[in-house]
Amino acid sequence: MKIVTFVLCTLLSLKVFSQNKIEKYLDSLDIEVNNSPSYALKKQYEINQLKKNLEAASFLQDKYSFCKRILVEYSKYQADSAQYYLNKWYEYGKQSNDPRWEQEILLYKAYIQTLRSDFTNANHVLSLLPSIENIEPELRYLYARIQFERLLHINNLAENKDSSLNIRIWNKYSPYISPTDVYYSIYYTSLFPQKITDSIYTILKTEAERAPNATPQKAFLQFCLSHLYEIKGDTEQSFIYAICSAITDIQMVNNDSQSMLYIIQLMSQYTGGKDQLGRLYRYTQFCSDNICDYKDLGRSLQLIVIQNQVQKMYKQFISQKQQRYSATLIICLILIIVAAGIAYASVRRYKKKIKDITDVTQDYQQQQSLIPELRRESKIANDKINALEAEIERKNNFFTESLRTQVSLVTKFSQTKKTLLNLITTSQLREAKKLLSDSLLNNNELNQLYESFDEIFLSIHPDFVERFNKLLTPEAQIILESPQKLTIELRIYALVCLGVTDSISIAKLLNYSPQTIYNYRLKIRHASVIPEKDFAKTVMNMYKDNLPDNTTENNE
Repeated sequence: MKIVTFVLCTLLSLKVFSQNKIEKYLDSLDIEVNNSPSYALKKQYEINQLKKNLEAASFLQDKYSFCKRILVEYSKYQADSAQYYLNKWYEYGKQSNDPRWEQEILLYKAYIQTLRSDFTNANHVLSLLPSIENIEPELRYLYARIQFERLLHINNLAENKDSSLNIRIWNKYSPYISPTDVYYSIYYTSLFPQKITDSIYTILKTEAERAPNATPQKAFLQFCLSHLYEIKGDTEQSFIYAICSAITDIQMVNNDSQSMLYIIQLMSQYTGGKDQLGRLYRYTQFCSDNICDYKDLGRSLQLIVIQNQVQKMYKQFISQKQQRYSATLIICLILIIVAAGIAYASVRRYKKKIKDITDVTQDYQQQQSLIPELRRESKIANDKINALEAEIERKNNFFTESLRTQVSLVTKFSQTKKTLLNLITTSQLREAKKLLSDSLLNNNELNQLYESFDEIFLSIHPDFVERFNKLLTPEAQIILESPQKLTIELRIYALVCLGVTDSISIAKLLNYSPQTIYNYRLKIRHASVIPEKDFAKTVMNMYKDNLPDNTTENNE
């Protein structure tokens, strides 16, 4: 038993140590992700120096060389800029006498399109070139590398890899890459991981250590080792090499990188991704930014799949969290119910013991002592009601007087208009000039006065239309065209609600004839669901607590 316990403790401690080691590497990766903008600035500064050299170059050969170097720098950094300098390089190439310039430019064009997973255009460009046997000898290495890069990108996107295609491509193009070249080992291990032996592992690790820092070779070797260690079942080493590859890609500003996507996959599978949701989000956003900058269609599809996995993991985490909260809440509710039940039972037992005639008498006396207090509170409530009614009446009077003043002003200005017109017609220009110092109201201004009345009235009585419609039959319901503008009928009865009940006063306020006002009121009364004789009083008392009495609309 002691031996079993010792073994379990040892395995647990090793697992914790492994997780801590990976966590340290992830912390280093976090630092590099934060420093990525500074690396990009440094990269852009170096490219800008090359651009200055290109502008200063006098000889065509120098321009051709600098343009090619800028293209190479942009090839894994910004594909659009690489395409721009590729076109510029093409123009310089046409002016040179180099017989291989066109083939070299087409190869680089196909290379960039391959890195962006634009296989259709890449295949079209390659179709413009002769077969590898007939191409310029010094360009065959680049041609072979493009074929292998294209195959690796296809394998990354394919669900089921075609092993026979891997063999055909390897047999055809591997002779053009020296076995001592680092990319020979990279392509072989990427295409045939099942054939890797321990000795090859050692060679790859040695080459990865010897490769210069911040170079594509080093990043590629580290990525291959990560993939191979995952196949081998060594998750820790797979993580470490994937993180090292991502750090190398960030340092050299390689936006054509698979390592960060691979890290996200490993984290979601092996490290309890729910505990790393913050990192997963940052890394996913970092990948998304690089892919958008590089416009890589292939990695965009891969990122969508990974994002779906992360989103599913996040939903599971939220669901589990909600389940824990729900369980805690249920337990708390049960405890509260039990406590309430115990308290209730205790109170009942206590009441049964003390309940007697003396208690009934005391309760009666207590109720009697509360009567003066209740009367006082009732009086206070009645005083408040009276004050509110007085306030309502004051506001109603205020709005009525305000409207009466405004209409009077409009009438006065209208008379002034007529007087001015008569003066102009009779050529009394001096008298007309005196009147021009006063501003005249027109119908639009009069409408604005009424709309102002509507807005103020509805702000005080926002449910007036709803209450008014309850007094009408369903087919006679009034619907406002504008939420803050009353119809003529509603405006008439708004005045009635304010206490202006006779049609003559309403006609003066609304600038209509008394007969028109009477006709509108008659139409509304005919559509009433209550007796017509009670309608005006009901509207007038709409915001008062008293019921309508037998007052009729004789004053209409």
